[in-house]
Amino acid sequence: MLRLPSHRAALDPADVGLARKLLRAIGRAGLQAQTEAALLERFPDAGPGQVVRVLRHLERVGRVVRTGGLVFPGREARALRRAAAARLVAGETLGVGAFKDAFGLTRKHAIPLLEWLDDEGVARREGQDRVAGPRAAAAAVEEEGDASDD
Repeated sequence: MLRLPSHRAALDPADVGLARKLLRAIGRAGLQAQTEAALLERFPDAGPGQVVRVLRHLERVGRVVRTGGLVFPGREARALRRAAAARLVAGETLGVGAFKDAFGLTRKHAIPLLEWLDDEGVARREGQDRVAGPRAAAAAVEEEGDASDD
């Protein structure tokens, strides 16, 4: 899909308030992510269709990362991606235990994030460990960009 550089995805005015509430809930959880199911339960007045639509929009514009049924704040997930990429580029391997310890995560959160790193090309699974993937070097030095999570 081609887009003009000036194009910005915009929410329906009816969805803006829900987006703010979702971002607050997701931001408070940090890397101890909210489940999509918990978010649906937390905002029953919005309805599941609206919550999912707003989450997809927030993912598309980089405000959240959705993986493994969990929703992480985009800024924190990208910071983790940069830090993990830097370790991998330096020659470290990251098993689940090392990843959990390095980033203060539980297994529930570590596995989806490792799979996200695989999908992003930052890591590549070799047996039980992750090694540098084809995008690790670029991810290790990428700037925050313009996806604001304030």
